[in-house]
Amino acid sequence: MGTLTRANLKAHWGRYTASIITIMLATAFAMGTFMFGQAFSDSFLQSIKDNYRGSVAVVTQENTHIEDSQIHDSNRIYWEKAEQFAKHPEITSVVPENGTTTKIMGDDRKFNGREINFIAQPPEAMRSFKLKEGRWIEGKNEIVLEGEDAKRYNYQLGKKIILAGKPAHNLALDHPELFKDFTGNPEKIHEEWAKKDPAKYAPQPIEATIVGIGYDRPSLRSVPGSYISPENAKEIGQSYFSFRFAASPGQEARALELARSEFGGKQVVTTESKINAQAKEISAVQKIMTLTLMIFPAIALLVSIIIVSSTFQVILAERRREMALLRCIGASKKQLRRSLVLEQTIIGISGGSLGIMLGIAISSLGLTYFELTAGISAALSAVQIWMVASILVISVLLTLFAGLGPARALGKIAPVAALTELANEGVNKKRWVWLRITMILLLIGTGVVLSYIGLQGGIKKFLFSVGGVGLTIIGVIFLIAFIAPAIIGLIGHIWPGVISTLGGQNISRNAGRTGATVASLVIATGLISMMMVGASSIKSTVTTGIDTKFGADVSVNVKDCCGIGEKLEPKKEEWLEALKPLESNPNFESAQYLYRLEIHTGKESGYLLYDLPLAKMRGGKGYEVENDTVYLSQESKLKKYVTNDKLNVTVYTTEAPGTKTFTLSVKPLRKGQHEGSVSLATMEKIGGKYSEPSLAMNFKPTLNETQKGEVLKGLEEKYPKLNIGGTYKVKRILNEAVDKLLIASVALLGVSVLVAMVGVANTLILSVASRKREFGLLRALGLEAKEAKRMVLWEALVMAILAALLGIGVGSGAAISGIYALELQKLAGEVVISIPWVGILIAISLVALASFVAAFIPARRASKYTPMQAIVS
Repeated sequence: MGTLTRANLKAHWGRYTASIITIMLATAFAMGTFMFGQAFSDSFLQSIKDNYRGSVAVVTQENTHIEDSQIHDSNRIYWEKAEQFAKHPEITSVVPENGTTTKIMGDDRKFNGREINFIAQPPEAMRSFKLKEGRWIEGKNEIVLEGEDAKRYNYQLGKKIILAGKPAHNLALDHPELFKDFTGNPEKIHEEWAKKDPAKYAPQPIEATIVGIGYDRPSLRSVPGSYISPENAKEIGQSYFSFRFAASPGQEARALELARSEFGGKQVVTTESKINAQAKEISAVQKIMTLTLMIFPAIALLVSIIIVSSTFQVILAERRREMALLRCIGASKKQLRRSLVLEQTIIGISGGSLGIMLGIAISSLGLTYFELTAGISAALSAVQIWMVASILVISVLLTLFAGLGPARALGKIAPVAALTELANEGVNKKRWVWLRITMILLLIGTGVVLSYIGLQGGIKKFLFSVGGVGLTIIGVIFLIAFIAPAIIGLIGHIWPGVISTLGGQNISRNAGRTGATVASLVIATGLISMMMVGASSIKSTVTTGIDTKFGADVSVNVKDCCGIGEKLEPKKEEWLEALKPLESNPNFESAQYLYRLEIHTGKESGYLLYDLPLAKMRGGKGYEVENDTVYLSQESKLKKYVTNDKLNVTVYTTEAPGTKTFTLSVKPLRKGQHEGSVSLATMEKIGGKYSEPSLAMNFKPTLNETQKGEVLKGLEEKYPKLNIGGTYKVKRILNEAVDKLLIASVALLGVSVLVAMVGVANTLILSVASRKREFGLLRALGLEAKEAKRMVLWEALVMAILAALLGIGVGSGAAISGIYALELQKLAGEVVISIPWVGILIAISLVALASFVAAFIPARRASKYTPMQAIVS
């Protein structure tokens, strides 16, 4: 059998090439997915090990060790405790576990919106941060800047920056009455007192020179953050609430014992335990990520199975006479099957091996280029034995599974029958047709029922929807594979001209391989269409919901107004004056003031807003909002404080005793309203002069997205004291995120399309090879070479366009079902289905173009057949 297998492989190697290519592409994709997941895990695990380098344990100091009167001076207390622990002779160093954020000042000593995350520089034995340029800190007032911050702020070596240090006095210690029973954000109070008495309460400037800059590459950045000297860290106010320590060689156990005795056993965790715990988390994340990404190579493998099965079906059908002759001279069915299995195994190993090498090569370059690993060698270290073994097993099982059906069908044909023309037509054809139709209808019916149950059950039965839609799609694809040859044959019959008629007849005669090719293209184009329609519909649904709920494209307020929970009387007239210039801006069609007021209920705080419905912003009538009434949704956090449809709200004022309480009726939130809406009269009654004014505006509909972005940029530059935000920015961020996800998904699914294109080329090559006599006779009857070429190209284009159209229908249906199963209408108010026709037309064009390219070589071969070759064959 070995000799026979070698002879068969040699004779049919060219026809098996397409199968090897499809297996290679799919397995290379799978190998790349494995490597990406492993590289992700290795990179983060190494980062964790570097972070705890040289450390014995991590100590977390309890808040219970600090009296309530000392809580505002906790940083100093934690620092002193850490310094006291560091005095033990066994301890060599103590460093903070977590970073601290501080602001950067401009040359005018004012904040410029920049900030850094820093940590006190550890000794060399515990240092893992790698420098791109410069040196480490050698004294006070020096800083090693994180590469990303240096790149973001365009800082160079030698640049002097001013950091915001602690004030000379602690406001909370000097004036505890300011923070008694205070539930808001104290930042505004600190800012006010810093203006009143800057010598005491303004941040003290610390001038630091950049002496080193780290890498901005994620693969080389083991610890995010910048480094400063311990002295500067203390001046800025870094906390030693959690710290790690190192010990002298041989004294690790004693140091650990000291830490546990001083801080308690529960507060001391060894770095080995930390590393192991975080490694388990990373491993879990890696598995989830790899399994999620494996969906894409699994789809490519599914398409490969269809193509390989079609190839085996054609090749084994052509070898019926060969098999029959072998049976006649004494070969058993078992021996023939063994030979076929050996062929398939060799093909699987060949395709898998090439796929592994291709996957390793491309993935290594990709991981290095996108800076997920520190170089080619680091990327290659992500290759594991189990990956190679599993890929080889998958490729072999794939080919064996794909060739199982054709091999079994061939083994059932008697030797004598195989020598007749009848054998080439198949046996019991009608019985298998009805059985196939029954299975297809059963699949579709089961899928539709499960989908209906899932959609009726909502998000709680989402898996029913997924399973039902999946079964329905599988059934529809089988149905498409079954009826596609007949549809193309009908198209050829209707299409004018002899070329289309002959092409349609050929498609109908070779129903098996035509159906498999169309099915593989439907899967690939359907998945891409599903992503496109799903992404477009999600964007439309969410953006429509945002417009309905919030109503305005842009909202503007003054940066220094409206401290949360602030007891000082705001300068509301000054804020309104600052907003006034924007009222007449020609780029907006409507502008309206929106007032917001922070209220307190129980231990919760929130905002009441003057109602601003979408209809009113767009020029409509809007809702009539009742006075002394607040509108809340069922999900509102304030609902738990509602009693008998009444809500008591507390508002800060400047009058004694500093607060006032009002009772408001509660009614359900209506579509188009803000959460916590009240009328303007109610807003004025409960605290109008303490409310925060915003200006809500809508762009003119004539502006495109680029122009809108330019308008906002211009406003931000012209009015630096204003906060310019609103739903437009939210929608832009959402659209960019969805678009990036869509591009990534379509790129990953593109491998499946590539595999399907190989299938198109393979089908046509096999078709042309098996029709040598037909082409020769047609040439003898007057068919020109260019007409033979056009016939093959016609077959390819019709298959591709039909598959693309059917795939778009299948994918769009799946996407719409998924959108409703996610119940986005509860979040956004209504589902908006959006079909990106331009993208879909581009997809159809690309599939048709790729099919044309794939058909070019077999079409040229068909045009070269001569009448003499027909006589010889």
